[in-house]
Amino acid sequence: MKGKIDRAIRPAARPLRTSGLRRLHSGRPARGHSRRWRLRPSDFIVILLCLAGVYFFLRLFWLDYTGTLAKIDTPPVGTITWKYKAAQRRFADRAIWDRLQKESNIYNGDHIRTAELSEATITFTEGISISLTENSMIQIFSENNTPQVDVISGDVSVDTTVYEAGAATGETRRAARAVNAAALDPQNPPALVLNAGGRTISVAGGTVMDAHVAEGGDLNISVSEGSAALLAGTGETRRVEAGEALALDQEGRTLDIPQTVMRSPKPLARLINRGFPPPPAMPVEFAWDGVNYAPASRTRIEVSEDRNFRRIAHTQDGERQGRALIALAPGVWFWRAYPVSADAGEAGRAASAVSAETAGINKLTILSVPPTETLSPEEGHEFRYRSKPPAIRFQWTASPNVASYLLEAADNPGFTGPALRESVQGGPGTALSLTHSGLENGRWYWRVTPVMDDGPLESSGTASFTITQSGDLPVPILVNPPAEAVINLAEPRKDIYFSWQNEAEAGSYTLLISLAADLRNPLITRQVAANYYAYNSETALADGRYYWGVYQTGLDGEVSSAAPSRSFIIRQWEPVLRPTFPPDRYTVSGAGLRETRFTWRTNLSTPLRFQVSDTPAFSRLEVDEEVTGLGFPGPALADGRWYWRLAGTGSTQSEALSLWVMSALGAPVLTGPRAGPITAGTGAATAFTWQGVENAESYTLNLYAGSGANGRAIRSVPNITGTRLEIPLDAYQAGTYTWTVQAFANEMAGSARLSGPLASAAFTLQAPPQPLPLLGAPQNRRPSNGYTLGVEQLRSSSAIAFSWDAVPGANRYNLALYREEAGGRRLLRRWESSAQTSRTLDDLSILGNGSFIWEVEALSQRANGAVEQRGSPGENRFTVNLPALPRDTPRNPGRVYGQ
Repeated sequence: MKGKIDRAIRPAARPLRTSGLRRLHSGRPARGHSRRWRLRPSDFIVILLCLAGVYFFLRLFWLDYTGTLAKIDTPPVGTITWKYKAAQRRFADRAIWDRLQKESNIYNGDHIRTAELSEATITFTEGISISLTENSMIQIFSENNTPQVDVISGDVSVDTTVYEAGAATGETRRAARAVNAAALDPQNPPALVLNAGGRTISVAGGTVMDAHVAEGGDLNISVSEGSAALLAGTGETRRVEAGEALALDQEGRTLDIPQTVMRSPKPLARLINRGFPPPPAMPVEFAWDGVNYAPASRTRIEVSEDRNFRRIAHTQDGERQGRALIALAPGVWFWRAYPVSADAGEAGRAASAVSAETAGINKLTILSVPPTETLSPEEGHEFRYRSKPPAIRFQWTASPNVASYLLEAADNPGFTGPALRESVQGGPGTALSLTHSGLENGRWYWRVTPVMDDGPLESSGTASFTITQSGDLPVPILVNPPAEAVINLAEPRKDIYFSWQNEAEAGSYTLLISLAADLRNPLITRQVAANYYAYNSETALADGRYYWGVYQTGLDGEVSSAAPSRSFIIRQWEPVLRPTFPPDRYTVSGAGLRETRFTWRTNLSTPLRFQVSDTPAFSRLEVDEEVTGLGFPGPALADGRWYWRLAGTGSTQSEALSLWVMSALGAPVLTGPRAGPITAGTGAATAFTWQGVENAESYTLNLYAGSGANGRAIRSVPNITGTRLEIPLDAYQAGTYTWTVQAFANEMAGSARLSGPLASAAFTLQAPPQPLPLLGAPQNRRPSNGYTLGVEQLRSSSAIAFSWDAVPGANRYNLALYREEAGGRRLLRRWESSAQTSRTLDDLSILGNGSFIWEVEALSQRANGAVEQRGSPGENRFTVNLPALPRDTPRNPGRVYGQ
């Protein structure tokens, strides 16, 4: 039933055409089995054509996506030398925005713009550069070889220092531009002209400046180096020198806003860290000038890991004008500088917060670029040939942050007229190479220079090699396995490769393996075309020592001599020879190296040799000592990069590990407190400050009682990350104290702990001055104590006279009159700082009946009003006892006017 249903729902099968196909199985296939077919050659051709078409159109798409437009008949006025993310260009006669790439040409009249979080740097043909930050737009013109830039929006930075240094043509004109750049002078033009915010800015040679055009049309310019001149619409010229800033609104009025002009680092600066291994941080100089600061305001520098300053890594406060060194690790940093109000209250904090929000955000990139080293040809290597000059393969260390390398080879160490001078594009790897075959016989010198976008860096060391022509076939040079190598034949095991250096004129090579050193009666004889042979146990070799060698046969049939034989050992177990400490790329100081023990693991019983060299090929041995056991004390090595390994007679060699020996850290320069006396008892902490040490991560401060560091230690503060520590000294006794500071770099996985020498200084702590004793109380005070003021006394006098005798040493007196009340005493009148020894109270109406106290105090007062010595107050009491007076009955005033 199922078969009937299948035939009913399945369409009738069309007969297969098998004329062009070959059936895999002969005969008719069994029922229920599928048929398998092979592709015809024409099918392969169709598939290849389709793949080629796909590749062709994908290539066209990629070129269209990454390509940029160019003008064939128009010379460029500059190029894009740096680009980050999205930067676009629009020709003056077109409406299409074209994406820019590095090295794209810029033409007269081009519009350039950057997107969010994007940057671009344009270098003109005369060496002047202009950088755009994010969301900026400019238009470029070039008139009479003078670049002119219209700043439409955003923030741009101009650098004409290269122009002044000689990058442009015409020394006389360039010097004149640098001297007279105060105004637009057709006879003496400036280095560059900016049109920003409706104003014209003339930029002199040797100038670094920043211009910002706000959305409302406000213009803000600041000059870090050199000078610039602003030409207003009225024809007035305003000059802005280095360290100055100028802010104008859209009407041209000057805005007296506080600004911080940074002399360094430059806008969008990219610094190179040339250390190897790269230190955790490098000192970056921040120098600034404050403009329009409020009185007593300070400058704050903030460095953050993010653009929004949520992860601030460093904060440095300084004076209105100053400089600071901030250690920064390789990477991208964002920084800003702004004035900080001197007011510590809420208003001052609010003003500082506003300054921080309105401060410009700058970007700083630190690239880690280790020194370039030549790898091959090694120093002193000789290339021999018969008729065909050899192809030389140059190889050197590389850094992914380097844009390109300049390879030079010359017949003289000064590289005058080099025969080879070629630029090699940088890459992500750790080594680069170039093969060249155009060098003749003789001795050659070669070097490599890394080239960044900003220019070349320091070249590598110079290495030399020799090319020699010989009439005989050279003897092959054996490469692998090395002499006395131990080869393990235990399972599982891959093929064993015997290799030697390739010879350009060799037609074939013959490998010999024998039990004898002179290679007689070889056990294995193999003729191969390549410069290697893979032994895969087709001829069994028992445990023991064997010898191998190679001779070559030229294309003309001539046979060379066999290479000197080299021994190797066959064993059925895997030899172990592995260095364990220090690890590869380990960093240690010279003093710490002598305390370091080199260790390894091995299962070999034969003696080993501990070897140290300054080259990875171990062509020169600084240390070559026979060792037993599993360790060796660290040798004395000079600062620099070293390589160490283990080698043995009758054993294989270990891998080579690199070692970096660094000088100890420097000593800090102590800056405060000074050696003079410090007064205790003021309640304020004393600031201990010093200058930072390069490569240092922390500091330890020790305080000793006495002269020198051998005194009694009273305080130790380790792991100080800054260069300042405040210590209260009020609790310490008067005397001489010594304080020391030592720099440290912490131990890491690839680096030992580094330290520097102690820096010490002394200061004197003096006790606070003792207060002067009180002056005596005035005597013969009148009215006397217990005096009563009644009716009889008022008849003789309507006033009260207070008097006393002068106190020795006093020149001023304070008099106070109080009324005694149930809750204490209430002040009625006070006479301050009088030289008289008497006072009169004329208005007795303030008294009334009751008890009163009058108090007099003697003072010693300086001419400026400061009280030098106070006195003991003396007081007397008196009583007022008067009868109650009748109330007067007012007379009839009569009729008041208006009633």
